Amino acid sequence: MTRILITTVLFLFSLFAKAQEKPSSNNQINVIVKHITSDNGKIYFALYDKNGFSPRKPLAKATCEVKNQTANVHFDAVPNGNYAILCFLDENNNKRLDFNTTNGRPLELYGISNNPVLFGPPQFEQAKFNVKDSNIFVYIFLQ
Repeated sequence: MTRILITTVLFLFSLFAKAQEKPSSNNQINVIVKHITSDNGKIYFALYDKNGFSPRKPLAKATCEVKNQTANVHFDAVPNGNYAILCFLDENNNKRLDFNTTNGRPLELYGISNNPVLFGPPQFEQAKFNVKDSNIFVYIFLQ
């Protein structure tokens, strides 16, 4: 009888412990872009998860105007995990990043989380950061 009682208590305790291990979705990612060359246009942000960069499938998007050469956005209710952010300054207000047709380089300023020096398209591994049970700040510098 004692063995059954102990087994039941341990079983219930293990269920309670597993219930406490649910990933948090109360995290917030605060993104700050400073030292922008002008206050013209808007900055478009895209948040990506572990599935990597896909231009048509960001996890979330945000837009903000540049004020005093700074832009701030935040993504709420982000579950624990690895993420990366891409952004660009749309000075001509056409809602897309413009590229040079000859060499394929961006004509507008853009930024990537972790601020890697790029020699080609951005890679998720270069830009990823971890969110785990906290609110974090990501500083991006446009290039």
